[in-house]
Amino acid sequence: MSQSQHTIAGTVLTMPVRIRKADVHTAMFSVPADSAQKLIDYSGLRVCQFRPGRAVVNLTLRARPQVLKTYTYSDGTTREVPWEMKNSGVRFRPGGATLRLGDHPYAKELASLGLPKRAMVSGSVANVDMTFGDAHILR
Repeated sequence: MSQSQHTIAGTVLTMPVRIRKADVHTAMFSVPADSAQKLIDYSGLRVCQFRPGRAVVNLTLRARPQVLKTYTYSDGTTREVPWEMKNSGVRFRPGGATLRLGDHPYAKELASLGLPKRAMVSGSVANVDMTFGDAHILR
């Protein structure tokens, strides 16, 4: 498999990119599915409803080693990015996190989902090792 290279902010990255040590904090929120769908309509993707009319917004991701998929949309193109995460020191609990929104444009998007409010589930991971593969164009 050939390795691709990308220049981001003047730095050349060769895929796959590996992050050897990081700490992660996560929170999941139940939000109206229609509001969440409006935020991603431009991409052609659809939200998954965990119960009728509700979707989950997860501000970060998973606790066991596996290959995950993240979807991005830019310049009219939807991409799937495979990545792997290995971790230890994982802690989760119901509720627990309170979100405070600032004035960044992303904060407006989160506010349109009814945030801030208390999380359904929150957690932290003490030691994360992640590898990000090349993006694959879906459409």
